[in-house]
This record gives sequence, structure tokens and C-alpha cells, in this order.
Amino acid sequence: MTADQLIAEFKDIFTAMGKRLVAEGCGRYKVGPGPVLGQADVYSYEAFQRKLGFTGSDAKWPPGPTSGRSSRSPRSDSHTVPHGVSLA
Repeated sequence: MTADQLIAEFKDIFTAMGKRLVAEGCGRYKVGPGPVLGQADVYSYEAFQRKLGFTGSDAKWPPGPTSGRSSRSPRSDSHTVPHGVSLA
């Protein structure tokens, strides 16, 4: 996989993840989810983790495997998202 293909795959994953967070009522976006991972995604995912019952540091970014599975975000078994966050 080329670097451009990898970047394109992550853009699709970030957008899909954001749309799923909005659908769950956890979107914290001013403009809407998009292809670049940003602070609004972090706030949105933390809101989702709180919705699942996580508290304190367990509700903070990065997502763990339990909330990752619960979000039904697109999988990426062979790649890791920038910043070391694995999408499970």
C-alpha cells in the first residue's frame, strides 16, 4: 500500500467514525465530521466513551478496544491510525 492509499483509507475511517459519533448523539462538531482527525473528534469520542459508562481517565482519548468495538467504526486490522490509535 502506498502512502497516498494509506492516507485515503484513514480519511474514510475518520469521516465514518465521526458520522457514527453524530448518529450516537455524541458529535461535538461545529462544522461536521471530516477526513482529518481533529480536536472535535477527540471530544466526540470522549463523549461516546462517557455514554458507554466510562469515567475519569477511562473516558479520555485514545479509545480503547471496548469502546472501539461498541462504536462499530470501520475496522483496520493491518494499520494504525496516526498518533498510535488502533481502530478495533
